Amino acid sequence: DAKFQDSILENQVWRASLLASAVFFGMLLGGLFVGTLGDKLGRHPMLMVGLICNSIAGILSAFAANVWQLSALRCIAGLGIGATVPPLFTLVTELAPPSKRGAFITFCASFWMVGSIYVAVTALAILEYWGQSWRVFAVACALPSALGALMVWTLVDESPRFLAIRQRQDEALPASNKLALQMRYSGPLYTHAEMMYHYPAGHQDTLFAHIATTNSCAGCCEVVRVGFSDFLQSTSKLYAPQLRQTTWPLQTIWFSLNFGSYGILTWINSLFKAVHLENVYFNALLFAASNLPGNLLSGFLMDQTGRTCMLVSTSLAAAASLMTFAYFAAQESADSEALNA
Repeated sequence: DAKFQDSILENQVWRASLLASAVFFGMLLGGLFVGTLGDKLGRHPMLMVGLICNSIAGILSAFAANVWQLSALRCIAGLGIGATVPPLFTLVTELAPPSKRGAFITFCASFWMVGSIYVAVTALAILEYWGQSWRVFAVACALPSALGALMVWTLVDESPRFLAIRQRQDEALPASNKLALQMRYSGPLYTHAEMMYHYPAGHQDTLFAHIATTNSCAGCCEVVRVGFSDFLQSTSKLYAPQLRQTTWPLQTIWFSLNFGSYGILTWINSLFKAVHLENVYFNALLFAASNLPGNLLSGFLMDQTGRTCMLVSTSLAAAASLMTFAYFAAQESADSEALNA
């Protein structure tokens, strides 16, 4: 959008970098702290907080007057995205049948692709064909989060496992049996005695139990403080001698995948222009839709071949794809320079 380039970016690269980094900085903060709070306050409320935060910040982004306001709002939106991911995948993990857990998680993760396709189609329609402002596009991109918040509020229940762990058996038992019936389970339903056997009564976090029934500002600050302390303690356990040799490789793989995928996604339009693919909106749509075969294959094979095999094979395939793209981009650049010489 020309108006966006002139009024917000002012054709300066550092402004575009600021916008991109603001989102990811917010995601970092949201992912770090909300995961811990989700273990204290529940997956459902933290998921709601993330979705509402993202949708409100997204809508307000349409009214930003300069790059600083827009970056601040994008950081808040990123905070909402980061706050959404941990409780979302935790809910899927705890609600899905163990035999099909990999397929369910893959199906859930595939909606990142669906969102990318939605953004590409929306950009193609609003910016390319209808010639509307980027502000209209910003509002349109915030609507799915608002719809998601409404659907989670009305359709998604709290995890029965979380309720049982938090000593809320009176809520966990009906929630567990309701989930079993929804999955067409025909055996005997869960009893209170069985739940008490698997989740015996123990120490209850009285601080968070008290906060759940109060709305004081000091209490909320205490929740954040204790949550941050728990986060540091939990994170340190990942680097204990018995886990560090698993933690470090997985972190390295996750960093590399995100560096490659988000790094390309952030600058994909610039890359398209560099290799003379001028219709950036249509090309972004193709880029998003190209995730479909991988998602389908992962969903089909995840529970059959195993997580490690899928992780290794897909990582190698991603690396090969990037090197192939780099080779053809270099060839295109060399041919262009030869023609211009």
